[in-house]
Amino acid sequence: MIRRPLSLALLLVAATSLADSGMWGSRGISRRFLARDSVVFDVDGRGITRFDISNPANIQRIGTTLTDDETRDAAFAGDATLAVATSKGVELYAIPSMTRTHIIEEPGGTNHIAANASFIAGATKDGVRIWTLSGDLVRTLRFPHPVNALAFVGDRLYVAVDEEALFVFDPERGASVAALAINAFDLALHDTTLYAAAGSNGVFAIDVASPSSPHVLGNAGAGDVNMTGLAIAGTRLFAMQSPDILYVFERSPLQLVLRANTEVRAIGSDGALLFLFGADGVPLRVIHPVSVESEGKFEDLTAPVSGVATDGTFAYVVDPPRLRVIDVSSPSQAREVASIEIPGIQDRIRIKRNLAVIYGRGDVNLIDIANPYQPRYLSTYHSLGAPRSNATIARDTIIEANERSGLHVVDYTSYPKPEQIAGRIWHYLDVVASDDAIYAFGVSKMIVLDITDRTRVVDRAEFVLPIEQAELAGDRVIVRGIDGFRIFSIDEPFAPQELAMVPVSEPGEFGADTQTIYFAMNGTLQKIDLATPVIEGTDMRVTSPMQLSAVNGKIVIADRYSLRIYGPATAPPPPPPPAKRRSAGS
Repeated sequence: MIRRPLSLALLLVAATSLADSGMWGSRGISRRFLARDSVVFDVDGRGITRFDISNPANIQRIGTTLTDDETRDAAFAGDATLAVATSKGVELYAIPSMTRTHIIEEPGGTNHIAANASFIAGATKDGVRIWTLSGDLVRTLRFPHPVNALAFVGDRLYVAVDEEALFVFDPERGASVAALAINAFDLALHDTTLYAAAGSNGVFAIDVASPSSPHVLGNAGAGDVNMTGLAIAGTRLFAMQSPDILYVFERSPLQLVLRANTEVRAIGSDGALLFLFGADGVPLRVIHPVSVESEGKFEDLTAPVSGVATDGTFAYVVDPPRLRVIDVSSPSQAREVASIEIPGIQDRIRIKRNLAVIYGRGDVNLIDIANPYQPRYLSTYHSLGAPRSNATIARDTIIEANERSGLHVVDYTSYPKPEQIAGRIWHYLDVVASDDAIYAFGVSKMIVLDITDRTRVVDRAEFVLPIEQAELAGDRVIVRGIDGFRIFSIDEPFAPQELAMVPVSEPGEFGADTQTIYFAMNGTLQKIDLATPVIEGTDMRVTSPMQLSAVNGKIVIADRYSLRIYGPATAPPPPPPPAKRRSAGS
């Protein structure tokens, strides 16, 4: 496997009160491509990255503008402004300097955006807000169903409302002037034709020469499909079915000419070339519209980050399709030391005694991490369950639990493939384990199980409590509910004692070490001292935390678009062991 230097993807954040911090870059799941004058604007979750594609065979990254909040969509507002939809509202940037000129706050953020030289329209949790380019609210359009896509056609705003219709509005008066019975998921405009991706109904071509009086020209590609994204390049229209199908249409007349099996999560175009983002860690591929072959790509060590665990020196990062090992001893100078591809990699990760388990969608990947510089994929256990699934490591077994197929005690050392040797039927939301005590969680209950005899699961105790997430922190089991945190002592492993309940209204994802709970709330981390316990605020930022892990004050966060690293610098790890030399006679 070819290893590329981490420096391509390394981003630093400001130092915190914990003395040192870092952010190791990764691309997000939701993204949008825009293009102008041979520059692609990649709205990649963490901000906006710009690429020069004037020579597709040698794509250059111009720069990355980091935003305070998750970026979701973008649109050009006239010739000199980029309007960006974020998890907190809308941010406006001057082009080409990418200087932020204005922030429009919107509770709940905006999911989709459209703009012209006069107005910005943003899809919100309850409809559409329309603003002037200076940020003044013009009006609100409310809908009972989510808005899937927005587009300005001349001075008219097209709004695709899920399971309703494609509506046409006069943004100044707020009046609906037309509607088409199309359930559209994306829109793309070329001259006087608007194309709509309509899921199983394929693609519609709509005449918008008179924006207030649209009419359907044709429809193609309907059937056993789910077309949700569109881009126009040359004489062709491209529709994507995430995660792995690209449909190619001729536009005149509208007809499906090719179905390509390829990883595709986002598409875009500059009118001449197609841009594609898949699931292989390559943020940008440039595709010729006729040959549908790659003209070039920009390589980066990036893909959606979904899980992380740390021992305080190394972070084990789930960056599909890879597991990466990052030296985090110096948070501001994090560096990758190893990377392996995991077949059928799952989402979240836990580590214990030289073993890592990656879990989340019914399977458990097992990885030997005895040598962090050379992790080894061992095997995968198939639970026949479904999301959400969980796994943890007990004395000499792994424990898998999910809502559908129950709890499984799995021996991974005595068989060619991991085998279940005991189990328990129930609907499980989470599970953690010490050596022989299992703490299993359902909708409103914690059950303590004994697996001292590895082939039998014995119920020992149960507690009624709300549950969203649970973690083991030394001799404590910590349970997050919608009303706060419950802290249990497990000095007696089969008879936990509740030590404290810390009220917090709807806390976010958390991680904990033996002294402190760290949890996400309103874009930052809050912490709870387990000895007190008292809640304190911090200046450690988070955007979309998927998993947190903490050891001795070192906190690592799989923040969907980036790995964030906070805490003090610690001693560097020892160098990798020397490679074993073969004997002369071998």
